[in-house]
Amino acid sequence: TILISSHMLSEVEQTVDDVVIIANGRLIQQGSVADLHGEKRSIVRTSSAPALVSALIAAGISAQATDATMLEAIGDDMARVGDIALAAGLPIYELRPNQTDLEALFFELTESPENRNRNLAGSAGSGAIPGEHNPATGPAAPYEGATP
Repeated sequence: TILISSHMLSEVEQTVDDVVIIANGRLIQQGSVADLHGEKRSIVRTSSAPALVSALIAAGISAQATDATMLEAIGDDMARVGDIALAAGLPIYELRPNQTDLEALFFELTESPENRNRNLAGSAGSGAIPGEHNPATGPAAPYEGATP
């Protein structure tokens, strides 16, 4: 096992198999890169998103319209999504995986309000080192007896 700490998350994503995400000294998430991304999702652009959503749901595929012509389908079988659209008589203008890169996932996990609150609550009275800088609260009081 080799532990790598880096701010170059695009390179980390291409290099490693497993990831550990730590924020403010607390473990937020760990697992394979694929597992951290969760369910595979597809972005679909068509002439009528509501009509295709209905057809996909009838075929057992979870989907949700994001606007009149765009939708997100959950599952990894994009060919099946295309087949269902064809059977419903709906054109597909765009069909692509909706992939979140590791950097976006990192910020999503570490910047969520619940995580910020949990981390801030967990650090209150945690015996922070005097003079230590905390990005959430700013610099701490200087060491006693420190000279400016």
